[in-house]
Amino acid sequence: MMLLGTLLARGRPKWLIIKRPSTDLGYAVQTQFHIRHQSLEFLLWIQRELDQKEIGSRIRGHENWQKTKHYTLEIGKMKDQIALVDYLKRKSPIWFKVGKWATFVEALEIVKNKEHLTQDGMDKLMILKGLIE
Repeated sequence: MMLLGTLLARGRPKWLIIKRPSTDLGYAVQTQFHIRHQSLEFLLWIQRELDQKEIGSRIRGHENWQKTKHYTLEIGKMKDQIALVDYLKRKSPIWFKVGKWATFVEALEIVKNKEHLTQDGMDKLMILKGLIE
């Protein structure tokens, strides 16, 4: 139960629409989930818990302009993000109506179903992002 609270409180879901001329529509969708913290041990604990649930992740270290060290746990692969959302749906179905989570899950569903490869799917994503009406 502690993992669920940590993921919901500290986790930051993010998705972007990136201009990419090499694709048919000229845009690509990138989704990512990350947790940023100063304690490497804390993020290693989360990573071990996620590994037990077969959700892959990686940890990176960064140093900012104030020379303060912090670490970031990232879940970047689509299959791992889908597994994370499925885990969270099973444990706490209420959180889907809150903040960035609702749009992240909806965008992830569109990408998972490969709708983003069509103009209608990309329009749905752009409306969801607030780029068009």
